[in-house]
Amino acid sequence: AGLFGANDNVNLQQWTAYGESLSLESRYRGFNTMGYTALLTPEEIPAHEQMVRAWGIDEYRVKGKRDVAKVSAVTLLYPHTFNRLAFGNDPFGTSPERRQAAELARDSGRLVLTAPVVPRANPGNKVGKVIIANVPVYRADMRQATIAERRMAFRGFVFVITYTQDMMRDVTEGLDNVDMAITDDSAQGGPEVVFASSPDPLRPPGRTEPVMIEKRIELGGRRW
Repeated sequence: AGLFGANDNVNLQQWTAYGESLSLESRYRGFNTMGYTALLTPEEIPAHEQMVRAWGIDEYRVKGKRDVAKVSAVTLLYPHTFNRLAFGNDPFGTSPERRQAAELARDSGRLVLTAPVVPRANPGNKVGKVIIANVPVYRADMRQATIAERRMAFRGFVFVITYTQDMMRDVTEGLDNVDMAITDDSAQGGPEVVFASSPDPLRPPGRTEPVMIEKRIELGGRRW
């Protein structure tokens, strides 16, 4: 989101260069996609579509309903070559989980994580659910001191999609005789297991009375 603080009009070439500079794919095994979703009024859509098509996404169109005050549209993606069909998607209109997380990020001005969800697209044929991190982007020339001001200044959000299984295997790799489990305690219906390094991490093989350490943290607007 810091890229938008320095440049109000980030294009696809700049977004790709920024993504490559972060080395996300080599540094984070679970990384899938980094993107930006814009919020648009119906009057802004024609010029917006023309702008994105000029970047080389010839088939780009805003896919959400146009009879609403504002529609969301996935405008930037990294990497974009394997997931071009996601351009123009409307996460606000099609995913209650993503809308809830983005609106909480908008109101708080902070990073907010979704609950683990099944990805709509999976070009890499990876296994498991994803967690989507959402960071709000505001108009730099507008005040953001209160919730009302942040809602007025809100222009969209940066999102990062990560596969939880791959991410945590990267973290736990090389930890011999250690098992780990992570639960999402904010999940509807009670705690949901997000990651488990073994079928029963509380009873690792060969140990009848394991030593267990439990930590509870608040991160991204959720309890883990």
